[in-house]
Amino acid sequence: MKLLNLAAAAGGVVVAGIGLAFAIANPGRDAYETYAVERLSAYLKDEVCQQVPQVGRGLCRTAVDSSQPLLRELVAEGTERQNFLFFSIYRTDLQLDALLPDRFDLPGGYRAETVGAFQNFYIYDVGEQGDRDGER
Repeated sequence: MKLLNLAAAAGGVVVAGIGLAFAIANPGRDAYETYAVERLSAYLKDEVCQQVPQVGRGLCRTAVDSSQPLLRELVAEGTERQNFLFFSIYRTDLQLDALLPDRFDLPGGYRAETVGAFQNFYIYDVGEQGDRDGER
């Protein structure tokens, strides 16, 4: 009987330790905002700046780099976090059309859904706002 109680106690400690490790590894909102701004900046440089004539692409990339505080503010204001202790789901809605001239071929807004776990982020759905299945 003592052996059974000892095994049950040891199992409980292991399960509690694993749960604690999962909870500690759940990345916070600041980490998500940093991640989202990095991804958004890469998108703007790779997609939007490519629509600028060759002579202005360097300036476009510089403008993206210097706009990091504004991009972070947009991400922070447009993000909702659901914290499930062991992981979090982030839903971000961004309105980029207000930032860019009309000549850029972009929809009015984007949405992204991301799960954060183990100090990493995994985007599982992205698309234009109002489009729930990633279809355009």
